[in-house]
Amino acid sequence: MKTKKTLGILAASLLVVGGFALTLTSPAVATDKSKIQIKDERNCSKPKQGQVACLSVKRTLSMGSVRAAVRPLAFVQPMGGVAYGANQLRYAYSITETGARFKVIAVVSAYHSESAYQDIKDYRAMYNLGAMDHCTDPKIPAMVGTILTQVPSGKNPCFMQVDQKGAAVGFHETDDPGWAQETALDIEMATAICPHCSILLVEANNASLDNLNLAVGAASRFKNVKSISNSYGGVDAPEFKYPAYASATAKGIAVVASSGDSGYGVLAPASFASVIAIGGTTLKVDQRGRWASESAWTKAGSGCSDYNRAAAWQPIFMTGCANKLTADFAAVADPATGVAVAFEGGWFTFGGTSVSARELNVDEHAVVKTLVFEDENAKPLIVLMHGNCKVSTKELARQIACKKVEPCKPEVANRHTGYLVGGTSPFGTKKQMPIYLEKSILDCPLIYINGGRRGFLVGVHPHDILRVLQPKIVEAALAK
Repeated sequence: MKTKKTLGILAASLLVVGGFALTLTSPAVATDKSKIQIKDERNCSKPKQGQVACLSVKRTLSMGSVRAAVRPLAFVQPMGGVAYGANQLRYAYSITETGARFKVIAVVSAYHSESAYQDIKDYRAMYNLGAMDHCTDPKIPAMVGTILTQVPSGKNPCFMQVDQKGAAVGFHETDDPGWAQETALDIEMATAICPHCSILLVEANNASLDNLNLAVGAASRFKNVKSISNSYGGVDAPEFKYPAYASATAKGIAVVASSGDSGYGVLAPASFASVIAIGGTTLKVDQRGRWASESAWTKAGSGCSDYNRAAAWQPIFMTGCANKLTADFAAVADPATGVAVAFEGGWFTFGGTSVSARELNVDEHAVVKTLVFEDENAKPLIVLMHGNCKVSTKELARQIACKKVEPCKPEVANRHTGYLVGGTSPFGTKKQMPIYLEKSILDCPLIYINGGRRGFLVGVHPHDILRVLQPKIVEAALAK
């Protein structure tokens, strides 16, 4: 980014807009239950009166009972998930600045996360971001309970975990798993965008705005904090009741908060005049990982506050809103274009779904067609073939010991598979049929195959296809 302040805002904004999703381990066996299902559920429960909720969405993709492991170094995942890693995010947003140890990004969250340091350590190791010291390690003599006001001396960037008063926390178990996963997302996106910056995690005692206001105050008192991320929201509320946000902004700190993930509607603290409200986008990249397009995410929160004045940077004659309008800034948030996150020893996708070859500019050779043929006795069979190749029916018939094979008519293919033409998948077909796989498909590092409806491709490794579908290998490809 061109300015240090913009880098801080972007880093903080990426913390507050992501959604959480658990992806799968491998394609499922070919049964009626094996069609891909997508389930979205909130990571935090609906907040009680006077409290807020974390704003992440857990997306679970499934084929029957099978799930697939996330591969954090590849943004296109098995079953078609999308999980951008640290380097991919920096490349997509053209970020070259790396920050410095004395510059601090503060993340405010509710409840304690026992795994926070190990999570960020695992994330940085995966993407070669370098060492990060645990500068509030409870094992350090007399550390627990010490009030921190600046980054301790040292060589590597620091991770610091304090309570809402700014005191280093001790060992104890995670209070709330949902908030802990939100915390992992937040601190990892911060370190992804600014890898040389130190990270200050401030944990409020609970999810009340009163305690989160105290946590923001503790973050603002810490020396060299450049931005404060708040990845939570509750019902719109008057800002004067929670003065720490405005006080931090007055010090020149970029205070950002999520605008929400339920579409139209206003949440606090994003509705505060002193806070930069962060909306969400759908981010798409090309085959090389470069930014290709970005559009507003339909479920990102937006609206006009009932209580708080317009922000200084919001001309009323342009916004049409006499009060604070959300959102002000946006970054990737759509679960359809997710991010890879380390949590408690595992890797997850916060967001993630299938995308078409055209949307990702995927090489057509890696797109595998599911074609339905019949032999001379009208017995159906499936051929998996490169998208840029045709099937030599003469060669195929010779190799499978048939007199002839020919493509099925669309209505016949539908009768055999249960899928409409254009959405045919080898998984979960209506009838059990022999499957033949073009040999050269096994040379592709990743292939994209139809998941059961038109335009819905899923990314899988070809050897997973071998293991699950157990196809016979043929060599019948003809260049188009």
